[in-house]
Amino acid sequence: MKKKKTCNNTREKSVRFIHWNMLVGGAEKSLLRLLKNFDCEKYDTALTMHEAGGELFSEIPEGVKVDIVPMESFSEDCARLPFGKMMKSFYYAFRCKRAKEDRFDWLMKIYDLCHHITADTVIVYAFVSPFCLQLGALSTAKRKALWIHGILAPDDVFLKVLPPFLDAFDTFFCVSEAVRVWFNELYPEQASKTVVMYNLTDTEKIRMLADEEALPVEKDVSVLCTVTRIVRDKGTELIPEIARRLTEDGYNIRWYLVGDGYMREYIEQIAGQLGVADKIIFCGTKINPYPYVKACDVYVQPTFSEGFCLSVNEAKILCRPIVVTDIPCMYEQLEPNKNALFAEWSIDAFVEKTEKLLDSPELREQFTEDLKNAVYDNQRELDKLYSFIDG
Repeated sequence: MKKKKTCNNTREKSVRFIHWNMLVGGAEKSLLRLLKNFDCEKYDTALTMHEAGGELFSEIPEGVKVDIVPMESFSEDCARLPFGKMMKSFYYAFRCKRAKEDRFDWLMKIYDLCHHITADTVIVYAFVSPFCLQLGALSTAKRKALWIHGILAPDDVFLKVLPPFLDAFDTFFCVSEAVRVWFNELYPEQASKTVVMYNLTDTEKIRMLADEEALPVEKDVSVLCTVTRIVRDKGTELIPEIARRLTEDGYNIRWYLVGDGYMREYIEQIAGQLGVADKIIFCGTKINPYPYVKACDVYVQPTFSEGFCLSVNEAKILCRPIVVTDIPCMYEQLEPNKNALFAEWSIDAFVEKTEKLLDSPELREQFTEDLKNAVYDNQRELDKLYSFIDG
């Protein structure tokens, strides 16, 4: 096991988080905020990841020991793995093989690392990673928790991968009530172990970072913004057609699309075909997306799959008028017609709601004023995690 960062703290209890990497993403930003607020003075804290690097890697707090588990090391200690644990691993991998054949060989390589994952408490933060699940489920920790970040589509192959691991965990931290309801309906036998723990916010830092860069102001231009991964379940394929319709209806728009993903090239092509390539600015991944959010007249989030939308929460903190998809988790973050407009997941609905906000400075101001009065401090959420660790 390759170690990149170390700390020499000796504490009463040890806690190990397991995640994939620290690329820019909602889960990674949430994990980073959790680690920055976590009591490393009280707990001997470690983070195990499959790969080093990523835009957020350097921001991991110094009080957190970081272990990197590279793929090439997976087979080195296989022969030394205890027979009982090897057989249990084969059971997990067999179930995963039935779900997706090409994952079998990859999962088999994890066995030799399971005995390295030692701590009083292990917290698997990447719940859609067989790598992280395997390490957490087969660890020697006394207490094990799994973070549930989102709601998966009914045909998601991972729904077949997940069940064999669930009994190994003592608690499932769900990032919203909507996620908890979905998880409990899917796995009712695990319902007694679910707890809602909202992602932590860092209000002052977000507002500070938003002021680090001033974007150019264009006269008579309505600015829209979306911060997201450019992938299927985030609804980004709607954006070029929404932009075309707004342009046809006479709106002079500039749409900042902040983020990256496997659909970016496709979305860029569609934007070109629809004649709105000059209207949509593909900004790519930004460690600091907040100047773009602050500069917008309307923040638009056309996602149809969320557990707790971090970027919407950040747009709230910056008091931007918001249009979101009408999905369960948004009702925990916003109030329809009080500080946001909710739209069905369709081009027509998003065009209608966006135009309604663009046409009404008074409504935008109403939403902004309501968001200014909201309370964003949720540091007490950490008490739920501490209660689990100390229980």
